[in-house]
Amino acid sequence: MPTVDPSSFRSSRFRSAVLDPTNPLPPGFIPSADLLQTVDPYGAFIWLQQLTQPTAPVASVSQLGPIESGVLMVSLDAVKQAMKTVHERYPYTLSKTTNASRFAISVLLELVRTAEDDKTLTSRPRLFIDSDVWFKAYCETGGLSPEQAPISVRESAKIDEHILIDYGVDANIKNVKQGADPTLAAHVYYWWSGTAEKLDYKDNDSNPKLEVRLKQVVSFRLLESPIEPIAGCASIVRVDKMEGIHGRPQDGERYAWLFKRIGMGSVDWSRALNLSGGLQVVRSQVSKWRIPLREIVAIYPDGEISDKGQWSDPKSSLAAKEAGKIKQLFEADFDIDYRDRPPLPDHATTDKLSQRARQRAGLPVTEQASHEPR
Repeated sequence: MPTVDPSSFRSSRFRSAVLDPTNPLPPGFIPSADLLQTVDPYGAFIWLQQLTQPTAPVASVSQLGPIESGVLMVSLDAVKQAMKTVHERYPYTLSKTTNASRFAISVLLELVRTAEDDKTLTSRPRLFIDSDVWFKAYCETGGLSPEQAPISVRESAKIDEHILIDYGVDANIKNVKQGADPTLAAHVYYWWSGTAEKLDYKDNDSNPKLEVRLKQVVSFRLLESPIEPIAGCASIVRVDKMEGIHGRPQDGERYAWLFKRIGMGSVDWSRALNLSGGLQVVRSQVSKWRIPLREIVAIYPDGEISDKGQWSDPKSSLAAKEAGKIKQLFEADFDIDYRDRPPLPDHATTDKLSQRARQRAGLPVTEQASHEPR
């Protein structure tokens, strides 16, 4: 320990250090009680008291939001920025139901990409997005009133369906057996706390009209892998191992008659290419009694859907040769060994996260998040 002349601390430097512990003193210096009493008895007491008091953990902050107890609460500004970026890239009409889910997937990928690139993060905290934060950002991005938002977005907000993302290729994937290695990977939860086990609604604005059932916990793997560029698209987005989403078409020529007889099917996975101009081509699988039904469709920026026989119409930028490449890409073998999915927070923790996120966003906060459909 350094030798210190007590007289040198009868100075403003030491006096300020007594009252302000952040003021630097010689390394390893611990003043004696006599010295402290000589300088400033009251200030010495305050300083010693501060040194012996346990300090509360201070939340660190990334560009996405504050981190508390290993959870990064994605701020309203960060969600709006991600949505703005995606909307500028893909000019979807956000009032259309068919655009809401694909827009959400792109926004989640954008948030994961931002987190991966954030040099201030020394670890990979879980990303938590409050339901009201998402709803407000969605409406503002689309220039919509709450009533103009798609029913899927409105119903999720009504039941306080939050989003939790565990990201990182190594954290999610054990082994890629077949297919290109993902450059981005995440496990995603959509869930609400409380007692309601499911949410049912009819979407009469979609094409075709849909009957939808969401379980209390919806989960899936979200992956992005590079491909040889096709029509301005350099990656394929995979939503894999989906659980908790069920539905059936209420009208239309394709499959409505079948599901009317067999009931709702379970949505299993989708593969999507986001092409130039906001056109998306998707292959998805719905199953019933373990019998898979697969289909390829094109979704335009205005939310209209065309089946695979209409890819080359004047509204689409796809040529016949590109349609062939896309079909070949969708049918390529793909197999991944995933790590176990991480656990969800309990209801009390979920409500606390929601309340803190809403406080920070300046949104109304209730004592407890709503748990039942409203």
